[in-house]
Amino acid sequence: MERLSKRSDFEDLRRAGRRFGGRNLSIYFLERDSNGAPLVGFAISKRVGNAVVRNRIRRRLREISYGSEGIFSSGCYLVAVKPSAKERDYWELKSDMESVLRRIGVSVGK
Repeated sequence: MERLSKRSDFEDLRRAGRRFGGRNLSIYFLERDSNGAPLVGFAISKRVGNAVVRNRIRRRLREISYGSEGIFSSGCYLVAVKPSAKERDYWELKSDMESVLRRIGVSVGK
């Protein structure tokens, strides 16, 4: 899995990707032509909380993404976090992400 890093990539994905919403996060998805590693980026607004809160959520999302082998299939993903996520623990965020990924059509383990 590779990370989205350029602002233009985030904007293109937000503009051209399909949005799938959950309770605590939305995922923008865009299929890629190549079958390479998936591109994943996290967008967490300042409305969610201060830097400590945003970084805690980002760390949890990275652990969910990297810890579960193959949670993302090939394509581009932008995970946009809603303000309600600051009150959620790791397991609630994980279940929300998995349910959104299932609606996209990504097979999630277990």
